[in-house]
Amino acid sequence: MIRKPALLLLLIIGLTYLFCSEGSITGSNNPSGKIDSLPRSLTFGEQNLISSINEFGFSLLEVINNDKQDENIFISPLSLSMAFGMVYNGARADSKTDIAEVLKYHIMEYEEINESFESLIELLGSLDSKVKFNIANSLWHRPSIMVDEFVDICKDFYNAEVSAVGFSDPMTLLKINQWVSDVTEKKIPRILDEPLSGEEALIAMNAVYFNADWSVQFKPGNTKAESFYNPDGSSRSVEMMNLKTEEIFRYKSTEDFTCLELPYGGYAYSMLLILPDQDSNINNLINDISISDIHEEFFDSTSGNITVKLPKFKFSSGGDFKGYFEDLGMDDAFEGSPGADFSGMFTDRPSRGIDDIIHKAFIEVDESGTTAAAATAISFVDSLPLSFIFNRPFIFLIREKFSNTILFMGKIVEPDIE
Repeated sequence: MIRKPALLLLLIIGLTYLFCSEGSITGSNNPSGKIDSLPRSLTFGEQNLISSINEFGFSLLEVINNDKQDENIFISPLSLSMAFGMVYNGARADSKTDIAEVLKYHIMEYEEINESFESLIELLGSLDSKVKFNIANSLWHRPSIMVDEFVDICKDFYNAEVSAVGFSDPMTLLKINQWVSDVTEKKIPRILDEPLSGEEALIAMNAVYFNADWSVQFKPGNTKAESFYNPDGSSRSVEMMNLKTEEIFRYKSTEDFTCLELPYGGYAYSMLLILPDQDSNINNLINDISISDIHEEFFDSTSGNITVKLPKFKFSSGGDFKGYFEDLGMDDAFEGSPGADFSGMFTDRPSRGIDDIIHKAFIEVDESGTTAAAATAISFVDSLPLSFIFNRPFIFLIREKFSNTILFMGKIVEPDIE
C-alpha cells in the first residue's frame, strides 16, 4: 500500500493573505465583488501584533503536537493572545517579561498592544458582510480587589464586560459558562467543567465565533465515501467532499508540502490547507513550518479546471493549557512562583499569579462552509491553606525528634474507642 500523509489543516481565520502582506494595502472592493484589500493601511503596531499572534500560534501548535501526535488539534492563537493582552496590563517585572516572551510581544509596550487589539477587533468584525465573526472579552472578579486603571484599560481597549461576583455562589459558574455559550452560539457550551473553589480572585476571558460559507461551495451530491490515509499507512472511509471548478485559487507547492487557499465569503477570509509531501511526516512538518513559509507573495494562481477533495469533519478540542505554556517558557507568571507580580492588577495581593489557562475550540467543515469557535479563561486563584484531614487509614509514629528515636509505630484502619 502506498503510504499517504495525513492532512494538516491550518485554519488562519483572519484576513489570510492580507495579514501576510506588509506596508500600504488600502483600497476598496474590485469590480468582481471580491475584497482584494483592507479598507486602510495596517499601522506599524498592528503589523507587530499580527506577527506576534502568528508566531505564537506556530510555537504553541508545535508544543501541543509533541504531546498529541496522533490526535486532532484545533486552537485559536487570536483568542489566547487577546486574553493575555488584557492580563499583560496587570503584569510587572518577571511576570511581564514571561508573558512578553511566550506571547511574542517582543518590544511592544502596553499602549501599543492595547491600541492594536482595539483596532483589530473593529477591523475583523466589520470587514466582510458575508462572514460572521464575533469577538468578546470579559473580566469576572472578586469585589474590591482590582486596580481601577487595569479594569478601565480592559473596558476601553478590549470592550470587556466586567462583573464583580462571588465565586462561592454556584450561579457564578453558570453565568460564566452561559457567557461563553452565548458568544460562541452554543458551539462551546461551557468553558469551565469543574465547580469553582471559591478562592478565585479573577477570571479573564475571551471568546470568538466564526461562521462563513465557501466562496465556491462544494455540492452535497458530490460527497461520497472515499479513503483517508493515516500516518501509519492504514486507511479508513470518510465523507469526502468533491469540487471541480475553473475558479482561480491560490496555492503553493514545495518539496515538503502543498498549500491550497480556499476563500470564504467576499474573499477576505480563507482556510489554508497544507498537505505534506508524499514522503514527509506531518509531525516533522509541524516542527519545521513557520508563517514565512506560507507568505502570500510566494503563492501561485491555479488555471483551468481543478479538482479539490476535502473530508468533512467536526470536532472539539482543548482543556488545560498551563503545561503547554510552561513548555513554552512561562514560569514567573504562575501562582506560587517567587517572581509572580501582578501589582498592576490586584490591590490586595500583588504577588498572586496565574493559576490556570483553559482553552477550548470547536470546528465544523462541510459543503457549505465553516463554523469555528474558541474560548480562553485565565484564572487567578488564592492558594488554598494547607489541610491535613486524616479521614482514611493512616500510619503513625511516636518518636523523640532530636535523636529521631522511634518509640512506637502503628497503623489505624478502624479508629474505634474501646
